[in-house]
Amino acid sequence: MVSKEESLKQLTRTIKNKDGKTVFKKGKPLTEECQVYDFKTNDRTVLSFMSNGRKETVEVFTRKCKPAIQIIHLTQETYDYFTGDYYPKGFKGNWKNLTPLQKVRVHCQQIAEDRGGKLENFEVFE
Repeated sequence: MVSKEESLKQLTRTIKNKDGKTVFKKGKPLTEECQVYDFKTNDRTVLSFMSNGRKETVEVFTRKCKPAIQIIHLTQETYDYFTGDYYPKGFKGNWKNLTPLQKVRVHCQQIAEDRGGKLENFEVFE
């Protein structure tokens, strides 16, 4: 969670009358300062839940940040499974023509996507 001050950015907007026309004072448009959520630096999550028989909706703003780097160690049994005949769900292509390293990459890519990240690098130690 972030504080309200960190989530908002300051904007200046012109004041309009009921007809939608800009209001002028001494030849200059009237303006007012307002604060709006900055979606470039914050992610917005909308939560809906039932409270006392009424539907409640809460907006939560979280700061966007650099994703954490995660290292996954695989056992020999997992490596054998990854390089075997079983391909991940949703894989399109000819699994049998892939090299063992390409098969491991496909599995690691799916793990990264499931966790909301991206695959940057992997190494296989013999």
